[in-house]
Amino acid sequence: MDNPATSAARLLVSDAWIIWYEADRAFVDVEPDEDDPVWTSYLTGLVASDAAYSILTLTDLAEGTGQWYEISDVRLDQQAITCEFRVKVDASGGAVDEGAFVEIADGQARFRVWLRDDGFNIENEAAVAADLSGWHVFRFVSNGQAVCSLYLDGALAQTGLLAGFSDDYAIRFGTEPSAGYATTQWDRVRARLLSSVETAYEGGTYVTISGTFVITDLEVGQTALEIVDHSGDAEFSFCEYPTLTFVGGASLEAAGIIATVIADTDGSGFVVEIYNDSYSEYGYYYGGSAPDIQVAWTRRGLV
Repeated sequence: MDNPATSAARLLVSDAWIIWYEADRAFVDVEPDEDDPVWTSYLTGLVASDAAYSILTLTDLAEGTGQWYEISDVRLDQQAITCEFRVKVDASGGAVDEGAFVEIADGQARFRVWLRDDGFNIENEAAVAADLSGWHVFRFVSNGQAVCSLYLDGALAQTGLLAGFSDDYAIRFGTEPSAGYATTQWDRVRARLLSSVETAYEGGTYVTISGTFVITDLEVGQTALEIVDHSGDAEFSFCEYPTLTFVGGASLEAAGIIATVIADTDGSGFVVEIYNDSYSEYGYYYGGSAPDIQVAWTRRGLV
């Protein structure tokens, strides 16, 4: 594993997360409208919100009520954007284009994804069946024009078009009174600008490559960085995010191992942040010993 101190020099400026909410600040639980920078809260009716143990819970139990949060940032204006969120939907009411939502507004268009306990959809697209009652990581990507893509736990789940036009630039999440209801738990919501390697151009050959790496002795609560250099197999001009699992295919997330791709390296590789979020009764916990984490990755793209 590369030394994070030297690995950091390879991160692209455009891969920095410019918006970030994760329910605690300096080990103090905060709701979005208590965070720094502060999000704006919009509340209709009786919706309970609570931040505890680094998780934000929004309890919206009825049609006609809702609570959602918004943060504006001019750096989003007319840009291609990735919004990543880790969420679980405990209960919901409604069908397609209803439930809880996450929205990207880029100064000219807005893109929205809807979440329910039994599935999800990009606005105006068909519902995709999925059990969202457990924790999942979504990555919602807009291309700066009219197209968006949704990744679920690292795999492409749906593509779609803009939900409408907008002249503001913001990230929004929660529920609104006119579109069903949902009780949700949010671990984090964050956004960044896309790097140049994620911008497609016409032509090229579409290929899939794969590999493995091992993070050794990662104790509970610790984070490690791994740089994957796949230039010997492929150098992409456009590529999807890697899919990450345990060797053998089991889910990392279900075992309390949070793997986040935090940077690309000009199409020749990527950087992964691995966090051991286990504890004594859950996840990848070895009675206090630090486990080795064997990770398999797959990536597709144009060369």
